[in-house]
Amino acid sequence: MTDPLLILFASQTGNAGKTMLAVATAIQLEKNNHRTVLIDADTEHRRLGWSSHTWAERRQQMQPHLDCYTSAAADNGDHVAQIIDENMDARFIIIDCASRAAGTTLKLAAIADLTVFPIPTGEKDLQLSRNTIKAMFKGSERIPPLEPEQLAIVPTRAHTIPEWKASRQWLLDNCPHPERLVIHPPLLERPAYANAMSRGLAITETPYDDLSESARTIIASIIDQANVIKPTALKKLEAAA
Repeated sequence: MTDPLLILFASQTGNAGKTMLAVATAIQLEKNNHRTVLIDADTEHRRLGWSSHTWAERRQQMQPHLDCYTSAAADNGDHVAQIIDENMDARFIIIDCASRAAGTTLKLAAIADLTVFPIPTGEKDLQLSRNTIKAMFKGSERIPPLEPEQLAIVPTRAHTIPEWKASRQWLLDNCPHPERLVIHPPLLERPAYANAMSRGLAITETPYDDLSESARTIIASIIDQANVIKPTALKKLEAAA
């Protein structure tokens, strides 16, 4: 049994690029020959997402070191925790949570080593996401708080570099611990979306090599941040039980 590094992908709003980043990160880790487990805990968009049978069948041939759980209930996090416990020999475990992060997401974030949080650059999205970040950092009586270094913020859906810079500054001005926030490069578009749609595929069924350079840069940056975090998933899983 090893101590896998858990990476949670969550967002406060839909269409933030969360699932695309989760799947692409898992595929890149598998390309690096790490046994990776990918858990779909997004009950809202599962029928349109990466858990489709087409992608699952192709994945078995293309990513032999990537194990997928495509129907994990996200009720109170217990089922996800069970899957984690059954895969403690993996090197990485990726969890794709539902949008509109609530209590279940906060509970899962408490057992994750790194929480990736894509944030669209619109004013309402920034405000809603800021409130969730505050809740993650504060914790509760039963849920331990996140350290700022355990959060990876990815600005998304920015149309221009100035728009990204303005959203980045807004986060630094309005979120707790701005000096410790980790804000990654922006995702300026939804990579390969048009190409996927033209072939009748969901965005997450698009081959990894079709992703834009900006998406690959973000994924590499997320993996770099994850690699400097000491895996303590099993201990935190026991503490949160």
